[in-house]
Order: sequence, then structure tokens, then C-alpha cells
Amino acid sequence: MEFSTEYSSDTPGFTKFAIVMFWIMLAVVILMWLYATYRYCQRQNQNADLGGVQQQGSANAATTLIYSLIKLMDLFSTLFFWYLFAMTGYWFVFFKLQSNVYCFLPSLDDWFPYYDYTCIFGVVAGCKIFSLLYKIVYE
Repeated sequence: MEFSTEYSSDTPGFTKFAIVMFWIMLAVVILMWLYATYRYCQRQNQNADLGGVQQQGSANAATTLIYSLIKLMDLFSTLFFWYLFAMTGYWFVFFKLQSNVYCFLPSLDDWFPYYDYTCIFGVVAGCKIFSLLYKIVYE
């Protein structure tokens, strides 16, 4: 009796799932951003109706635009942090349950499959830092 083992790094199912989840998360971010901007505009109009400070049209538009962009960065960084956490958590659990982890890891020269995650991590970190700095300074 003879046993043979073959290791392969074939992950088309995971890649397809990751891409679908990316687009779903992006759609959720956009919908939440649109709703948050809509609610902000409603609050601004209610404040003006109740005798609050009335801003000129261009100042109100600039304030709304700045709030909207900061909210987009905040929502994107928060939700995509959890996306990255789930995707990297999958790989962590997958590799930790193997007796010989080095057999499944890609070579050091082949980091291209993880380039997307590196880029997303940079954008998430940048958006979160920018939105937190804005909150610290202006709110």
C-alpha cells in the first residue's frame, strides 16, 4: 500500500467569493453614504426652519460636500476593515489548521495574489486616519 499527497494552491472558489463580497460591501458603503448625506441635508434644513444659523447657498453646499466626503471615507474604512479582517482571518485559520504550513504558502517572490489586499489596506488606513483627523480638529 502506498500513499501519495499532492499540494496545490488552487483557490478559484475563494477568489470568486472575495470578489463578490468586495462588490457587495462597496454597494453597502455607497447606499449607507447616500442615506447619511440625505439625513444630513434634512437636519440642515430643519435647523434653518427652526431659526438656526442660515448659511448662504454655496457655503451650505460646501459644508454638505465636505461632510459627505468625510462620511464616505469613514464608512468605507469601517466596513472594509471588517472585509479585510474576514478575508485575512480565513487565511489565518486555514494555515493554522495545517500540520505543514510552509507547503501551502506561496513563495516569497509570488506576492501578486495579495497585492489587492495590500492596496485595500492602504486605502482603508488612509481614509480612517483622514476621517479621524477631521473629527479631532473640526468636531
